[in-house]
This record gives sequence, structure tokens and C-alpha cells, in this order.
Amino acid sequence: MIKIKNKFRAVWEVLSELVWRSFGIFLFILGSSAGVGAALTGSWLNGVLVGFGTLMLGLISAIGYAIAVSGKATRQDVAKAAQDAIQKVMDKDEK
Repeated sequence: MIKIKNKFRAVWEVLSELVWRSFGIFLFILGSSAGVGAALTGSWLNGVLVGFGTLMLGLISAIGYAIAVSGKATRQDVAKAAQDAIQKVMDKDEK
């Protein structure tokens, strides 16, 4: 019973970190992609949705990779994946 509780606690920690980091990514994208979406498609919402969806796919993919490789995902894995996703966007914008 204790093992099951520990597993649920670990899953809860990863999911709560994922939701919190997703909110941060959404705010980042809201600030950076709204203008681009409006300029390219005429709707700021398109830029936000595409940018957020792209970063979230990368974040979820990194979590899946961590689970596949090590058999677990931690809050630190989520934090590292979110940081990497944001850094890639920042590097791309600087070019």
C-alpha cells in the first residue's frame, strides 16, 4: 500500500509541476507570440495557440523520454524540459 501511495505522490508531483510550468510557458508565449500571430495571420490568438502548442509538445515529449529511459519522471525533469524549451525559443529569436 505504501508503494502505491508513493507512486501516486510521485505522479501528483510531476503533474502539478507540469501544470505550473505550462502556465509559465503560456504567459511567455502570450507575450512573445501574440504580435507575431497578429502580423502573420491577422489574429493574435493563432500565434499564441501555435507557439503554446509547439512548446507543450516539446515539454511532454521530454517527460515521455525521461520515463522511457529511466522509468520515472521527476519534478526536476519537468523543470529542465521547460527550461530547455524556453531557451530554444530565446535562441531562435536572437538569430
